[in-house]
Amino acid sequence: ITKDPTIPFLFPDAHVYLEDALQTPTFTYVGGKYCIFQDAYIGIKAVRSDINSASCDFLNLMQNGNPLLKGIGIVAENISSNPRTINVSSRFTNLKNGITVKGNFDIDISNNDYFRDISDAAIFVNCFNYYRDISIYNIMNFLKCNIGIRIHGSNMHAVNISNNIFDNSNFIETSTGQYHNTAITVQMPLTSYRSINRDIEILENIITNYRIGIHAFNTPGITIGSKPSLTAKNIINFN
Repeated sequence: ITKDPTIPFLFPDAHVYLEDALQTPTFTYVGGKYCIFQDAYIGIKAVRSDINSASCDFLNLMQNGNPLLKGIGIVAENISSNPRTINVSSRFTNLKNGITVKGNFDIDISNNDYFRDISDAAIFVNCFNYYRDISIYNIMNFLKCNIGIRIHGSNMHAVNISNNIFDNSNFIETSTGQYHNTAITVQMPLTSYRSINRDIEILENIITNYRIGIHAFNTPGITIGSKPSLTAKNIINFN
């Protein structure tokens, strides 16, 4: 899906906008070709709706402005009491954010080909106070991403980040934020119930040449590599 700007520097806000969708739309390849989203600020935006994106290609999305700013592949928002689901197995290139999720969602982001050249966070999830499950696994390559995976929430249920590959060997830092050039960060605010252990697992990830490999803040009970056998260890290399 593409659409040239009507005038210079004026791109559409979103190619697909879902609001209170009753069924789960599926975006996928047709005739063996990837479904391509480009030339808008957001590829798919979902408000209180489910998303199923498989074999889609989000690339070179742009935000209005002069100069142009990078856009976002998928944006999902839900602050209702009715949980929604997100299933994504696609690829993301040259964006501000690959996937941005805020609110009440069960999330499965897996078997993606890659996230490449992401200036902010490839995957950003803020689950607020909702008790939901987040799984991010089997992603072949986070390449030149300022932040690979950033999870934030005050009442997250289960988080599984496993079997992903991160490589920032040729990344050029343009940000000096607190968590810039970080592969994985999981954070809970100080107001959370710190005495309650959370089911958070970070296992079998390979991380190369990030400033920070794995960062966790206020997350009691987190497992980083299985203990004591280290059968699901993370591998972090810095050259």
